[in-house]
Amino acid sequence: MNGKICIVTGASSGIGKEAAIALAAAGARVVLVCRDQQRGDAAVRDVRAAAQHGGSAELVLCDLGSLASVRQATDAIAAKLTHIDVLINNAGIYQGTREVTADGHELTFATNHLGPFLFTVRLLDKVKAAKAGRIINVSSHGHKGAKLDLSDPSFARRRYKAIEQYCNTKLMNLLFTRALAARLKGTPHTANAMHPGAVSTRWASGSNDWFARLVAIGRPFLRSAKKGAETVVWLATSPEVATTSGEYFMDKKRARMRRVAKNDALAEELWTLSERLAGH
Repeated sequence: MNGKICIVTGASSGIGKEAAIALAAAGARVVLVCRDQQRGDAAVRDVRAAAQHGGSAELVLCDLGSLASVRQATDAIAAKLTHIDVLINNAGIYQGTREVTADGHELTFATNHLGPFLFTVRLLDKVKAAKAGRIINVSSHGHKGAKLDLSDPSFARRRYKAIEQYCNTKLMNLLFTRALAARLKGTPHTANAMHPGAVSTRWASGSNDWFARLVAIGRPFLRSAKKGAETVVWLATSPEVATTSGEYFMDKKRARMRRVAKNDALAEELWTLSERLAGH
């Protein structure tokens, strides 16, 4: 990975930070995209300490729940990078209660899908400028619990169900990956998704509903963030998947996904809706 440029969102802790550490240790220039300055600075220090073979780390602040913040961050990244070899959309949340962003979107939907969608499409030309750019979306087997209704993606007209919305956004990650892969077909660039497993990270730490409490109780028995990051790093670096696109992986193997995640018409419907809602 010497000299390769990698972007990792949600890199202040957990899977994102571990992936950034591994990539910098392999010689990559890693841009950590984080929401919080203090935690982002601390993560950059840790990644720099692990860097080898010319690897480096730098910070870009971005709140993926804010479309204005996404635009500002992608403008900053595009201004200083000629290309992007690897773009890892890792950031994600679980929100126990319904909150609405300044843009008028439900927070989980905004952070887990709409923000990453805008982030990616605004940097897609930089990925295409690489010799063989790779996009990796962190999804989840939780997508199997989705009950997706694209007529109401923010639960504005239905009673909010936190776990259902989380699962919905994980299905959106897979549909987004499929639509990206279709747009990259015939090029050396790829888009894939992965499930990190049940990982002990901060992703539900901001909530206090029954599911977040259950996660907290089970945290000692979950796999480590480093283990969860292994497939992300493999997808970013391995020649085995250099030409693989539109697939879903766990533990470095293809994983099964629900049939609805392979629905090209639904993937295109989501893409069109996301363009409209993100103002792209």
